[in-house]
Amino acid sequence: MATETRLDPALTRQIAEARRTGQRALRTEPRATSAEYERATGEVRVRMHNGASLAIPASALDELRGASDDDLARVEVPPSGSGLRWPSLDVAIALEGVLEAAFGGVVRSALARKAGATRSSAKTRAARENGSKGGRPRKSQDADPGPSAPRARSTPQASRG
Repeated sequence: MATETRLDPALTRQIAEARRTGQRALRTEPRATSAEYERATGEVRVRMHNGASLAIPASALDELRGASDDDLARVEVPPSGSGLRWPSLDVAIALEGVLEAAFGGVVRSALARKAGATRSSAKTRAARENGSKGGRPRKSQDADPGPSAPRARSTPQASRG
């Protein structure tokens, strides 16, 4: 006789939210569909899910410095498309790392900005609770400014004359 398993309603909602988040990530986050190493130029070429391509010198990726052409040619893309891997070198690099190596801090700033803008039901609830308490507490005028704050001088100024 088969028994029916019922999930807690809160868990069911969390699972549904996780699925929506995963589907959104598949549509909006960068995903690689293929990659190859071009021996003539020394570049790793990555094809993205949206049709864009990226070519980056293998030497720009610290983890690949000193690797042979044969090892570099064995690049793979995992099923998720979230990065690149070289099993013979025991190296895996997230796609964000590849993009940062290609474009520098611009990518890091964009990713941080995106992470800060993330909304969740918990974040929304916390903001509402904080707002109902009058918002973020104000800094007290009597509070100790701490060791790094500038201190007022108490020595008298010399008079000019």
